[in-house]
Amino acid sequence: MSRWGGALDGAYSLPIELSLEPRDFAPLGFGRWAANLASLGLYGYWGRSEVRRRIWGATRLGGAPFRYEGGGAELLLGRLIRVLSVGGVLTVAGVLAASLEPWRMAAAVVFLALAGFLHGFMRFAAFVYMASRTEWRGSSFEVAGSPVGFALRELRDFALAAATLGWWLPHAHRGQAQALWSELRHQGQAVSYDRKAAGRRQVYNAFAIGWFSSVVLALVVGGAAAGLADGFAPIPHPKGELGPSEIGQLACAALAVWMFLIVVWSPYQAAARTAVAAGLGLAVDLGWRENAWLNLSNRLLMVGSLGALAPLTFARECAFLFPQPQLAGAANGAAAVRRAKVSAGGRIVTAP
Repeated sequence: MSRWGGALDGAYSLPIELSLEPRDFAPLGFGRWAANLASLGLYGYWGRSEVRRRIWGATRLGGAPFRYEGGGAELLLGRLIRVLSVGGVLTVAGVLAASLEPWRMAAAVVFLALAGFLHGFMRFAAFVYMASRTEWRGSSFEVAGSPVGFALRELRDFALAAATLGWWLPHAHRGQAQALWSELRHQGQAVSYDRKAAGRRQVYNAFAIGWFSSVVLALVVGGAAAGLADGFAPIPHPKGELGPSEIGQLACAALAVWMFLIVVWSPYQAAARTAVAAGLGLAVDLGWRENAWLNLSNRLLMVGSLGALAPLTFARECAFLFPQPQLAGAANGAAAVRRAKVSAGGRIVTAP
């Protein structure tokens, strides 16, 4: 369907080919919807493993397909650990912050910091899990970094993002991407991640669109809720018990706000993905309009199907991320691919 190029240290890029038709994943979702509903959503983890297995199998690097060896039980266990650890700590922080006593507020900040640390630790663990369950040419990938180091980095980024009202986030996201991808290994060979190339991609302009739009939205909604913007924003002000009409109006208002946020943050999402691709040696240009439409349509498909079309939405997003990019820094991508060879042992070497 389309090709990427992914670089390893000391080697030319190899072509990555995705042979995928997203519409083929719709029956997969509907076929498992009843089982997922009967199990209160638990079966969805096994369905997610099957979707990953199909998408990984449809993706080839240097002509060899990936294999996904993960299981639903592992995904379910990982989610439970994350909910009980991060969710539990956040709950304690919320209970403590409900009172304005100084010691309780200080303790709430400590628990909030602990939640940020655990979130970073779990995020790194999830990346390690994904790498260890992904096989290529008979060998699984490995990650050489430290989960504690990554968690401390994310905790620092969390504090700086709060201090700068979010403006540290673009820099943090690029640094976190480098910390993850540069530690990826296959048979001892590291994936090459060029942070300078990623840094040359403009992301702050797109971030500013989302940030200022969100601030304006917060002011409008807050003013309307306080009765200061009557007639400016069609936000209902129910009094007493909520009837069907008021509930419908609130639902429509919440849907409009949700869709607005999806659209205004789509430019930054596209820019951030483009920056990560540049760091991996890919010249990818993702249009924010196409990205916004993908996000909106996927969310509407999920809501309209009550989650049954989750496999379809995941496949559509994967297909969107393969828009026939060229190798970054190569005058002729096809020539670079022809100069790449894979030895019998699976290691990537350069050809004369």
